[in-house]
Amino acid sequence: LLASDKLGMFSIPLPVTGLLLAGLVITILIGGIKRVAEFSSKIVPFMFGIYMSAICWILFSNIEKIPDLVTLIVQSAFSPYQLATGTLVGGLASALRWGTFKGIHSNEAALGTQTIPNSMSIGDPVQQGVLAMASTYAAGIVAILSGFAALISNTWQDPHLGLGINMVAATFEIYFASAGFAIVLICALLFGVGTALGNSYNGGHCFEYLTKNRYSTLYFILSAVIIFIGAISDVSIFWGWSDVVLALVAAPHACALVLISYKKSRVQAAEQVENELLQTS
Repeated sequence: LLASDKLGMFSIPLPVTGLLLAGLVITILIGGIKRVAEFSSKIVPFMFGIYMSAICWILFSNIEKIPDLVTLIVQSAFSPYQLATGTLVGGLASALRWGTFKGIHSNEAALGTQTIPNSMSIGDPVQQGVLAMASTYAAGIVAILSGFAALISNTWQDPHLGLGINMVAATFEIYFASAGFAIVLICALLFGVGTALGNSYNGGHCFEYLTKNRYSTLYFILSAVIIFIGAISDVSIFWGWSDVVLALVAAPHACALVLISYKKSRVQAAEQVENELLQTS
């Protein structure tokens, strides 16, 4: 059975899932940054630890296959056959699109959203910046190692699994039997709750900034409604729309970074000229 089919065996109605998730997220959000931090500090290390332990077990059990997998990845990316048939452009474009947008989904790199929770810390801002960058690289490492595990188990060649949770669940079940599905289920649940909570928190601060700290109750209501609708709707619709939204978020953020860099260089140039004049005088 696919992971989606096994989840269906629990017979939990989607509206119930949506209500529970919306209620949990809003309850934590109302508690502010301290409650969000307390919740995240508990689930993130646990989720990362249990998932990475399972992945590393699979890889170390098949460590002799790693060189062949690296060769397969390189050959698949730069195959002479693809160059000759003219499919290289389409293949690379699809890979870049998939890697860019799905990578951003997991680590939110270049979106500017990481700065919101990190800015709430009273600690060293340099350390917070390092922590934000480390989380981005950690998400990339998880994705790479998950890909290696799928290549080792050959679950990526099953057209019925797709490139999602079904493939990961099938990989884990090969090595851990029923416990493998339980690991994927727990990690996916915690990741889903953490993602909904983090995005809702970031969106709340943006909403308060635009409304001058007004209508907070309205934002909580809208967040709960959106989470509920997302839980009962077809996920493919949101995957498509999220790619568009991420592009709309990344574009102004990139422009702002360029503008800030330009202004900073102008200020530094002016300060240098001023220092030179003071020295000559």
